[in-house]
Parts: sequence; C-alpha cells; structure tokens
Amino acid sequence: DLDVLLDALSRRSRKIAGIENRTIAVGQKVDCTVFDPELTWTFSTANNLAAHPYSPFLNQKLNGKVLAVINGSKATLQQ
Repeated sequence: DLDVLLDALSRRSRKIAGIENRTIAVGQKVDCTVFDPELTWTFSTANNLAAHPYSPFLNQKLNGKVLAVINGSKATLQQ
C-alpha cells in the first residue's frame, strides 16, 4: 500500500532518527521530496548522482523519479 510505504519512508524514519516532523504551513520551512510516480526514464552514467559509477540499474528503464528535494526551504536537488 502506497500510504504505508510513504509513512515508513517519511514520518517513521524521521521519528527513528529523532528528527522533528515539520508542518507544511505558510511561513514555515519546508522539507519535502517532489516525486513523479508515472515518469519513465533510463538510468545512465550521465544522470547517476551517486559518488561511485557502478549500479545494477545502469541503462535500465525505470518507473518513477525524484524531481526535487527541498530541505529547510532550499532546493538541494533539482532535475
């Protein structure tokens, strides 16, 4: 179930790490990930952001992609 997965990857992981959950509201800093679950793309060395160039997913067509990561209202990743 997608809701259970999102809860595990967001709220519960922050709780385990002792990181405060932030409320999304006007005037508050934002921590979020923008994800398109319907985007199909090919993972390659040209778009690999990892520190090492090796991955079993190289040259594979993947479904879903993170488009942006916003941490403390600052974009730390934009695709």
